[in-house]
Amino acid sequence: MIQTQLVGFTNSRNRLAGTIVAVLSSCILFGAGIANAQVIIDSDGFESVGLPPTGSGYDTTFAPGGGLPVGSLEGQHASLPGDSTTAPWLASLGTDSTAVVQTTTVNTGSQAIEVHRETGDSPSFWGVPVTAWPDSARFVCIEWDMYVEGPVGTPGPDFGPYFGVDAIDDASVTGSDFGLIGSLGVLATSGDVVYTDETGSLAPTGSTVGFGAWHHFHIDLDFDLQVYSVILDTVPLLTEPFVGTVSGGLTLEDFSDAPLGTFAAGVDLPATAYFDNYIVYQLNTKIPEPTTMAMGLIALISMSSVSRRRR
Repeated sequence: MIQTQLVGFTNSRNRLAGTIVAVLSSCILFGAGIANAQVIIDSDGFESVGLPPTGSGYDTTFAPGGGLPVGSLEGQHASLPGDSTTAPWLASLGTDSTAVVQTTTVNTGSQAIEVHRETGDSPSFWGVPVTAWPDSARFVCIEWDMYVEGPVGTPGPDFGPYFGVDAIDDASVTGSDFGLIGSLGVLATSGDVVYTDETGSLAPTGSTVGFGAWHHFHIDLDFDLQVYSVILDTVPLLTEPFVGTVSGGLTLEDFSDAPLGTFAAGVDLPATAYFDNYIVYQLNTKIPEPTTMAMGLIALISMSSVSRRRR
């Protein structure tokens, strides 16, 4: 199994356990600076035919061996447009849960990733490590769609299991240390949307999602201010300091990976979630969220209407 290069993710969650589509839509609708966007990692929607120039596509019949299930995400390739190449998805050391390409539950297109954990599974993550990003840009943005089945436990007393995405900086640290920049995910018992606060603990954002439905998730990393923002269905939720900067006393200057993953986080129960339209890109100027832009447009329209009436 390919489980040697993501050891930091497992160590991270052991401690914590105690689309271009969206981008292009914003740019096309609101004329934001699309020329400044550089795609770093593109899942190509996990579709069978990859997008040019580097997409290779995902295969539901891929058989990697080594005890991995057919259609496993691990070993299949993501596009790295900024580097004009592809790179394989790798799993963290100790990964027990499964991530497979499937065609039953999808958001757009015909394929998406099913992540399933069983009782007793270790924290499990799948990512595509990269280097030297951001490249003279201020923001790195991570977007994906996620569908969580549930509830798997009793909402209220039960906490977890967690499904979501981390942002990692392995390049700015040395030795066995690594930098968790931030995270965003959902608890499969309650539907609570959670993030990692500056102490390194999972904390509620105050928002929830419905089970059995697709929702859009977005993490913005601001390397100038050393803060990250989390956004749900185009609605900004909160902004928090880089986790490793505060809890670990680290200087985090690079983006290394944004693995999707799952772990118990509390109640150790079987659970399933689906991921689609995963993409990571950099920007010099942050693209306003559609909700923010819509409010601005409403204000402008209202001002125009008042102006006409006053004439």
